[in-house]
Amino acid sequence: MKNQIEDIVKIIYDPKVEAVGFLILSGELGQTFFGIPKCKRKIEDYGKLIAICIVFEFRRTLLKLFKEGESKIEIILDYLREEGKKPEVVENWIKEAIENIIDPKLKTSAIEIWKEKKQKIREKDFDLAKML
Repeated sequence: MKNQIEDIVKIIYDPKVEAVGFLILSGELGQTFFGIPKCKRKIEDYGKLIAICIVFEFRRTLLKLFKEGESKIEIILDYLREEGKKPEVVENWIKEAIENIIDPKLKTSAIEIWKEKKQKIREKDFDLAKML
């Protein structure tokens, strides 16, 4: 199973594949987010999408979100510092993202990745930032 997950992660680092993976996991929000004028985007939406990028290692998309939110970066980071320490909030964001996956094999792999990430930080105080 670990080799399968590693293979999937390697594939995801391809920019085109990363974009598709992000769109699958982020659902409707991810599909519409970049079409919304920057001044009308919600901080909560930045938080959820950034969490998805952190957990599933969508690095290019993470950087794009930070660039797009540059004018609100302090507010976004404050929001992530606060909400990212609440396991139930992050858990809900990631569960919702995983529910967007239709393919059973990909869904199983995403669940395994999330379980592995959670185990690493459960040993200490929960903080989304520790997954970076």
